[in-house]
This record gives sequence, structure tokens and C-alpha cells, in this order.
Amino acid sequence: MNQTLSPEGKSINIFFGNKHQETFEEFESLSKTLRRSRTGTLHFLLTHYRWYEKYKQTVM
Repeated sequence: MNQTLSPEGKSINIFFGNKHQETFEEFESLSKTLRRSRTGTLHFLLTHYRWYEKYKQTVM
């Protein structure tokens, strides 16, 4: 039996332990505020981070 893997994407699980429950709640709240999925929210945060790093270099 041959299995073909779909090239559409990959999956990960993110665990927020007891120390990071506040971070989890903030992430969930941001997802609802932005009206994005968790993946969309993560993409937004990474895109913003890359933009901010470039911005810091040009301002200095």
C-alpha cells in the first residue's frame, strides 16, 4: 500500500504550560481581535516581527 503525503502544508502543536497561560490567553484574544485563525495570527506576528527588525535597522 502506497501512501502519498499531501504537499499542502505541515502541522505542529504548540504547548502553553502553566507558566504561559497568560500568553495563551493573550494569543487567543489577539486571534479574535484580528478575526484570524491561529495560523493567520502566527503569520501576522512573524510578518510584523520581520518588518520591525528591518525598521530598527533603517532608523539607527
